[in-house]
Amino acid sequence: MSVPSKRSMSSSDKTQATAPDDPAKPILVNGTWPEEWKDDPENRGANIARALADIERRSAYWESLGVPCARVSADKSKLVPIQYPNPDPLSLKQTGDRLDTQYITLTRKSLPGQHNESTCYVIKDGEEVGVDYVIVPKEEVAAREAQGWEV
Repeated sequence: MSVPSKRSMSSSDKTQATAPDDPAKPILVNGTWPEEWKDDPENRGANIARALADIERRSAYWESLGVPCARVSADKSKLVPIQYPNPDPLSLKQTGDRLDTQYITLTRKSLPGQHNESTCYVIKDGEEVGVDYVIVPKEEVAAREAQGWEV
């Protein structure tokens, strides 16, 4: 497995306004995200598809090198996090997590009357929507889906 060499950034890299085509280059340069990823108050959510496309391209590159990274959902609307239990024995004892268990993240639209309590807000069809997230062992997924949660 070859790892990309570290190269010094040229002065043009330090002032980039767009995500680099080379997936090995950092996205965040001098503390600044690419311009096309930034929110546009006139067209809310339009930047999300561009950011997810960049992340999907980068994920394919890093996974080809064996490096785990964020993935884009099948419908191209959100990131799918990688879930690993903390291997620290004290943490496992406190959380009850098991190293031999696959954990799945499920989502659902926030329930009515649950204002300001949702885990995250997303833009869907131009509207801001509250979304709850839960991480459960794979064997609990069917029961959660029956309660309205989605993978």
